[in-house]
Amino acid sequence: MRFAPGREPPPARGVVVVLATGYGGGVKVTRTPALARLAANGRSFDAAYAPDPRAPAARAALVGGRLAALVRSRGVATAGVGGGAALPVDASALDLQLPGSVADPAATVRIETWLRGRSDRFVLFAAVGGEPAAPLRDPATLAGAFAPMLPRIAVGDLGFSDRPGGELRPAAWSEPARQRADAAQLERALAADRELAGLLALVERAAPGAATIVVGDPPPDRGRHGRLERQDALFDDTLRATLVVTTPGLEQPGRSCSRLVSTLDVAPTLLALTGVAPEPALPGRSLMPLLADPSLEGRGEVLSSVSRKAGRLGRSARSSRWRFTQWPDGSRELYDQDADPGEITNLAGRAEQAATMAELERAFASSADAGASVGSAPGAQPLARRGLARNVVLIVVDDLNTRVGAWGAPVKTPAIDRLAARGVRFDRAYVQVAICSPSRVSMLTGWRPERTGVWQNEDPPRPSGAVPLQELFARAGLFTASIGKIYHSPGDFRWDLREEHPEDVEERDPEAAGEGEGGLWVRAPGGDLDQPDGQRSRRAAALLARRARPLFLALGLVRPHVRWVAPERYFALYPPESLALSAYPADDLADVPAIAVKTLPMPLPGLPLLGREPPGLVRDPGFLRQAIAAYQACVSFADAQVAVVLDALDAGDRWKDTIVVLVGDNGFHLGEHGGLLRKDTLFEEALRVPLVIVAPGLPHPGAVVRTPVELLDLYPTLVQLFGLTPPAGLDGRSLVPLLTDPDAAGRGVARSWRRVQPPERGWTLRSERLRYTLWPDGSEELYDRRGRDPESENLAAHPERAAEKARLRARLEALVAAVPPSR
Repeated sequence: MRFAPGREPPPARGVVVVLATGYGGGVKVTRTPALARLAANGRSFDAAYAPDPRAPAARAALVGGRLAALVRSRGVATAGVGGGAALPVDASALDLQLPGSVADPAATVRIETWLRGRSDRFVLFAAVGGEPAAPLRDPATLAGAFAPMLPRIAVGDLGFSDRPGGELRPAAWSEPARQRADAAQLERALAADRELAGLLALVERAAPGAATIVVGDPPPDRGRHGRLERQDALFDDTLRATLVVTTPGLEQPGRSCSRLVSTLDVAPTLLALTGVAPEPALPGRSLMPLLADPSLEGRGEVLSSVSRKAGRLGRSARSSRWRFTQWPDGSRELYDQDADPGEITNLAGRAEQAATMAELERAFASSADAGASVGSAPGAQPLARRGLARNVVLIVVDDLNTRVGAWGAPVKTPAIDRLAARGVRFDRAYVQVAICSPSRVSMLTGWRPERTGVWQNEDPPRPSGAVPLQELFARAGLFTASIGKIYHSPGDFRWDLREEHPEDVEERDPEAAGEGEGGLWVRAPGGDLDQPDGQRSRRAAALLARRARPLFLALGLVRPHVRWVAPERYFALYPPESLALSAYPADDLADVPAIAVKTLPMPLPGLPLLGREPPGLVRDPGFLRQAIAAYQACVSFADAQVAVVLDALDAGDRWKDTIVVLVGDNGFHLGEHGGLLRKDTLFEEALRVPLVIVAPGLPHPGAVVRTPVELLDLYPTLVQLFGLTPPAGLDGRSLVPLLTDPDAAGRGVARSWRRVQPPERGWTLRSERLRYTLWPDGSEELYDRRGRDPESENLAAHPERAAEKARLRARLEALVAAVPPSR
């Protein structure tokens, strides 16, 4: 039977948006009479997919951003029934908010009264069926029976011993376990349907003529792919959602639509049904054309994603025939939905499917969601405009390199790892100068060192004309507190509260007597509270617990700066004899110009090192192992102090309104390049530091950004996240676009400096693959980071690299010339 093309339905007097537990995964609407009645009078979308397989994340992607605030700002009355993960709508954007259930008689009375009082347009957000469903716990499996082979990363995070690109074969669920899961899903659907029936009857009585949109969660795992470690795999049966729309004036009611749609499409559809002008920043496509004619062409693909610790995002594209999934460790999945709707046979390894995968891969770059990241929440683009944050916690860790668990190192840092899982980890964050004060001043003023004029710890730390970060936040009304080491010469900077280093001889006098080699490390008696950093972290936690006024809190931890002092129990974690030394050859510095690592003037420009050993070069492997053990002990000790602050945020429920940043001020060499034990170089180990940012409303917690960024970028990022006006002339670039879409291109390079005497300074440029360093005496270095020993072989003199070197040099010189000198 052929249907004539229809017209789009007109705006309704109001819209009811229902988020439902139990309807996803292709539950037959005939078994849920309320939903079946709605579908018979409206339009059901048979190929609707969620942007994330986790039900709470899928709900947040739809209504957890600024959708309610947007419609309210356009003169539409708003109300919500439900709360928490069931209805993640910002309560401040609602005229009426009822945290209970639509099955609560008191709530239904208030809803009906509110609806009857509406003469204007309205939107009612409601949750039915309660909180999003949890998967079946510990399903029974069949002895000796296994599900099909899957990429290891598809069903769990990679551990230290797991090989990227590896596979596993999950144990198969027993048939009773599958029956239990199916029964539980149906039970949830029936419970939600009963609540939906009551809600629809109420709306028909109180507000006839309203439109209704029902969105069912993606379903919990029901065992089709075996017993999985994680419940957020990217399969059809974990992403398929129920979507039904009914509205007055709908032509061909009861006719379903088989075109691909995303549940993100509900947001622009809601605007259209309320008569509100489209909002380009919202992801999704309006369903209005398909409400008029369900046979029209829809999307070519629907995109979904999920976070993984091993990298940025696992991304999946569903076309009319194929599902293609790409994981950050290089694993891929391709399933033919026509021949294999159960997604049993992975075709990604077959050469004849290369063109299909290439075509689907292009969908990731040209997302149909108008530039929104895959699976991001409405408002992910305007993350900074949500106004959710009222506090900032900045944790600066002295001399912390990337020997951290979340960066793949065998160092015990559970607190930093926990923070990275909650936020976004910047895998390649680089300092401007690998010395404490120059790095901190540049980061906290937003100016490059050429403008600050701070190149050494002895230089005056406050540049004329700069606005220090905490002083900008103080102008916005925040109480500013500095605990520990934030700036050198802290008296030059204004804080409401400043508590410097506790009286401690080990910090005031690095030459104080101690154990270890010349007192370089100390196995301290006592516990964490006997150490200055232990006292600092607890003072910071107390401020978080007591402060009612919006707070900008900066905590500076001194360890793992030398001397390496920590309680004995942290040293016990790292027996020196068990530690492996750097794989760099002993003569690694032979092709490095002397100016790169020497601190005294060279007699002639361009000299190689030859026999002139630089400071901080240690040849004794036994000494190096003990030094590495001491450094790692201090890293684990510092991590325990970070845990004190995170626990305080947990206890006070402060994550919902607090931005948290953890960053190292510079890196540190631990035996690389033939035995360097120092900082202040232009090598990766001295310049690369951990950077983690956590913010309320973050769309991709646990994501990883791989593109190079600079610590300069932190200032404009915090300003934008907090919604402040930045001072003119900042040199950094806000990282908010990367918090929103971790796969975005970013700047693509990072540049750093080292002051030498004489000449003045050297520059280095780090791209995704290469590092190019230029010294003012004409010496050059070029390293390909893809090698077995990165930055081990200086390629600057290789003729075949001349074009690459010239391109990087031209870019570096242009970037340096663009920055004005210090005032």
